[in-house]
Amino acid sequence: MLVKALRPVPSREPVVRFEGLPGEYAQFDHGEAWVTYEDGTRDHVLFFAGRLKYSRFMHVELVPNQQAEPTIRALIACLEAFGGSTKEWVFDNAKTLRTSRYGIVPVVLHRYLRDLVADYNVIPTFCAPRSGNQKGSVERLVGYAKHSFLFARKFMNRADLEVQLREWLRDVNHMRPSDATGVIPEVARQDELRWLRQRPVQCKAADHALREDAVVAPTGTVSVRGTAYFASARRIGAPATIAIRAQEIEIVVGDVGERSVHARKDDAGVVQRLPEQRVAVLAAVHGRRKQATFRRQCLLDLGAVAWDFLGELVHRCPNGAWEGPCTELYELLEAHGDDVMRSAFAHCTDRRQHEVKDVIAAIDALARSVLEVA
Repeated sequence: MLVKALRPVPSREPVVRFEGLPGEYAQFDHGEAWVTYEDGTRDHVLFFAGRLKYSRFMHVELVPNQQAEPTIRALIACLEAFGGSTKEWVFDNAKTLRTSRYGIVPVVLHRYLRDLVADYNVIPTFCAPRSGNQKGSVERLVGYAKHSFLFARKFMNRADLEVQLREWLRDVNHMRPSDATGVIPEVARQDELRWLRQRPVQCKAADHALREDAVVAPTGTVSVRGTAYFASARRIGAPATIAIRAQEIEIVVGDVGERSVHARKDDAGVVQRLPEQRVAVLAAVHGRRKQATFRRQCLLDLGAVAWDFLGELVHRCPNGAWEGPCTELYELLEAHGDDVMRSAFAHCTDRRQHEVKDVIAAIDALARSVLEVA
């Protein structure tokens, strides 16, 4: 008791609340909740929430995880909903967007956020850990999204949840006055548009290119999200710049700008090559056996149906003479494309047919069926 009496009484600072000016602040945070659908199944729903501080206009995007790429794309989706960007972005203690620990100066941003901040010429600010008074309306927004939407409604499935989310956002942004301001957020947002339009959305979230650096491997490939994409047949070891979009991977090799664009396939397990790249590799590879091996590998890269078919074909070839049949199959691949060859291999395997002539017959049958449908 004596010691307690001698201790100085700690003074508490008053909470200082402030409002943002039109177009000044947007606040962002992640949220998550477990939802039980009407059939009894449970779903772990992850979302990214954004709100304009002045107007209280908000947007919520469902995300597959809280990693950097989905977060950046969700942030851009918020900017699309807002009609442009504010001067400053305020984040919770988001470890996926800041690679340095809180309190370390200067703050080291994740490369994806650093590039986006430069593109939009904005100021990124991070709240201190365990400092709810700094988070302001975003902390309440996450709770609001949970209790007013996720926990207040019933959903049949994820698709129904997504439909109802769009309806709920339309209601809270365009119909209901904000509890904090007494004004409908969309009405107040009109005061912000003058400033938001000074930083217009530069592209849709799916089209935004996330930049990565790589070096072309000895196989002529670069690895992106668990998949090897062919980059160059001749520039082994050259630096490459990768642009990752939601549906495609763009690779530019070296100063000369050798460029290729692939359909994005994460964790594909096989090399992704464009038809013209196969031709380029054959031109760069010397030796009959090496060229034959590459042709066979191009066939195997078509996937499981090719492995099943070629496994039978190769083992049936007398004296290991698979080079001729594989060369013929490769020529069919070049003539008809990947999808036709996959279908032909599957057709032949189902019928236990494993010769080149069987594949030719299957391709002809597929072509006739297409003409009949047309």
